[in-house]
Amino acid sequence: MQRPERERKEPTEFNVIVKAKDLVKHTFTITNSTERYPKKYRFTLVNRIQDKAVDIYECVLEANELDLRDAQEYRSKLERTRRKGKQLSLDPADGSVLQQLNEIKGGGTMSKTLGSLSVGAKIEVPVLSAYQSRFGSKIVFKIADKNHSGYPSNSVTLITEKIIQLMCFDAKEASNSNSDRKQYGNNRYQHSNILQWLNSNAAAGAWYSAKHSADAPPTNANVWNNYNEYDAWAGFLAMLDPKFVAELLTTTQTVARNTVTDGGSYETVTSKMFLPSTTEVGLANENNIAEGTLLALFSNDASRVAYPTAQCVSNSEYTNSNFSTSKGWYWWLRTPYSSNAYSVRSVYSDGSLNSINAYNGYYGVRPLCNLKSSILVSDSPNSDGNYTVIYNSAPSAPPSITAPATCYSGQNINISCAAATDPDGDALTYCFERSYNSGAWTQVQASASRTFTEAVMKAWNTLKYRVRAKDSYGNYSAYTTTFSIIR
Repeated sequence: MQRPERERKEPTEFNVIVKAKDLVKHTFTITNSTERYPKKYRFTLVNRIQDKAVDIYECVLEANELDLRDAQEYRSKLERTRRKGKQLSLDPADGSVLQQLNEIKGGGTMSKTLGSLSVGAKIEVPVLSAYQSRFGSKIVFKIADKNHSGYPSNSVTLITEKIIQLMCFDAKEASNSNSDRKQYGNNRYQHSNILQWLNSNAAAGAWYSAKHSADAPPTNANVWNNYNEYDAWAGFLAMLDPKFVAELLTTTQTVARNTVTDGGSYETVTSKMFLPSTTEVGLANENNIAEGTLLALFSNDASRVAYPTAQCVSNSEYTNSNFSTSKGWYWWLRTPYSSNAYSVRSVYSDGSLNSINAYNGYYGVRPLCNLKSSILVSDSPNSDGNYTVIYNSAPSAPPSITAPATCYSGQNINISCAAATDPDGDALTYCFERSYNSGAWTQVQASASRTFTEAVMKAWNTLKYRVRAKDSYGNYSAYTTTFSIIR
């Protein structure tokens, strides 16, 4: 008797391959959702997650091709597979991408805060295209300290990694009654050209204004040997990404004064960009005055050595065989030399203490600034080793506000507004404010509710309400205001 022919089935894939395919499909489906993944994740985490999912699938396929009968091939491919698995960081203890994917799927955030980075970590700040010939496409800052004593609370202090430009501290002042300042410039930091330029958002040629009666701009004629004038430049802040500039915190700095013309002791200066002091970089206190406290980044001469950027070297009118990107160079501090009216402390090319005339245009600048610790940065450095800031945008104003046209004493009136939108998908708080009889505005409710109810008081002849939205990062929208409500 002839045996019936067994039905042939098409070969099927192993379950692990099917699951790997499903993982890829699932990953691409959820990461392509703009609701789950706001724009701040699109170019940092999403691409990495998708790449890792594909890598897992390829790794499974490669493992499936192992010929178990060939011991050498088996060992070779197994070792490659193990290495691949380590590259994928599949262990959740290592902060795996799959774990990160799950956290965001559930509503968590994967961006790091600036405050979570270590001292010495690098942050890049974009330069506007019109000024990239001077600074390149970005300026790289290093974290110099966190929660530094005397600086804004919950802040991170940044300093440029390298010397970004050569420029004088202050121009010579031809009309100054002090002969030294007339010839060599002024060492009082609060009057210095460099401080004014660092904190200006003005267009080219418009940043300078006189800070005292004898003040002078850093023109070609007012700097040493006509090197590196900068009076015609735009202000420093005008050259940077405006989103970065908007995040800068105002910082109070302690500055010693010289004992010859400025009375000795010290004064305080407030600004957003500033120069470090001798104290802050770990050099001697000038005239026994501590100008702040030591920044964590600085510990010895080697830690203070700074190199100029390629743009700094190429843009400088001053040239020297030792002035190159591969050699340490001199950079300004804010501290005056206390025994005269014109010399300023600086860091020497080997990291030691130095001083030089204020009008010398061949010394470099490394500005400091402070940002909130809570600012978000990319979850990992880019190919240049730098973190990038992820800026949180303010919500839109509530599109409308509704209120009665008239009211009477004791009446409960309802005020409501339409929903605002937040470009980052943040939760919103609606802040309602009231003004009566054309008086000052008073906040009356701040909550997630878009409706507010209160009783009208007898003294209120006219009423107005306004509302604005606030996101979870403290960014406010513009106000939306009612017409006057007449009682």
